Amino acid sequence: MAGKKKNFRQGDAEKASKPSRRLEIRLPADHFIFEVKEGSRSKVAVELLDLAKRLERIEERLAALESAGIRSPGPKDSEKKGFDAAGFFAAFD
Repeated sequence: MAGKKKNFRQGDAEKASKPSRRLEIRLPADHFIFEVKEGSRSKVAVELLDLAKRLERIEERLAALESAGIRSPGPKDSEKKGFDAAGFFAAFD
């Protein structure tokens, strides 16, 4: 690849410098990850796992605040919506 440069975001460069490990998991045939275009699934799965870890940390911080007596206001009934997985994954096509 002499003379060719790859454009990396800061986070991508950091991830590229770390050694990779493989994780094999079994999922149902109708799992939503299979709606993602082949060739992009690993990247999307990594992003979702990272997002899940961030969400877990947020939930832990929220629980700590609630145990300290600080409560967040719940969403209004009009704001309660489910997660649109198809819409989310459409961004990766």
